[in-house]
Amino acid sequence: MKIRSFILLLAILMAPLSVSAQIIKVAGSSTVKVFMDHAVEAYHKLHPDVQIDAQAGGSGVGVASVMDRSVHLGMISRELDAVEKAALTGVEQIAVGIDAVAVAISDELYHGQHLHSLSRQAVAAIYLGEIDNWSEVGGPDRHIMVIEKEMHRGTRQVFASHILGDSKAPTLPQAVVIGPNRHMQTLLKTSDQAIGYLTIGDLDKHVHGVEIIVDGKAYAPTMAEVRSGAYPLSRMLYLLMPENVPDYVRQFVEFLTSPEALPALNKAGYLSLQ
Repeated sequence: MKIRSFILLLAILMAPLSVSAQIIKVAGSSTVKVFMDHAVEAYHKLHPDVQIDAQAGGSGVGVASVMDRSVHLGMISRELDAVEKAALTGVEQIAVGIDAVAVAISDELYHGQHLHSLSRQAVAAIYLGEIDNWSEVGGPDRHIMVIEKEMHRGTRQVFASHILGDSKAPTLPQAVVIGPNRHMQTLLKTSDQAIGYLTIGDLDKHVHGVEIIVDGKAYAPTMAEVRSGAYPLSRMLYLLMPENVPDYVRQFVEFLTSPEALPALNKAGYLSLQ
């Protein structure tokens, strides 16, 4: 009887271990996390036994977390540099979608002041501190509040690469530096003098993306322009996956790159690779 009771107790104690073992840890880009959150919700309905813990922090965090193997998957919204590629041996880079970065202003500037477009040179001059009043670019006589993102953020590196010509260009000392996209969105909504940049999926009726003029031609931050390949600030969204992850992690990644994940990608405001 004692042996039977011990076996029963052991079975009870072991049962939750098999379930809790199927935990997938994900970290990195706040841009990719928008898609990830929608996808996790859909995947959980199909596989309620798999627990997925997805945390933001920026593309740099995604890369570092995969390097030290503290997560199963890293999320990045930019290309890897040469140093990162060399360090990420045994890691697969998997494209999951296409996004774009928009130079953004508030509704008051966009509609109230009819400021709908800026040249790439003008945006660069603003972020370099060479232009500090909206009147210099066709807007009101009002100081420009420059909003920047943290250096390790993928959105920042895409913006800096295309606008400033250097993905690691230094931040303007007087700029307001924030982290996640939602913080940028909140600041832009409440300011009548700010300029920032967001993923296209984060634009709404309160925060507008301006047309970017390059070599005399204006490019609107729309999915149609991104899909055509014309929009200059487009980018790929990736997952980083070490080759030795458990099978249930690979099954999740297969879901993320399958047609089943398209609704999640659409909800996030991103384009499919298919």
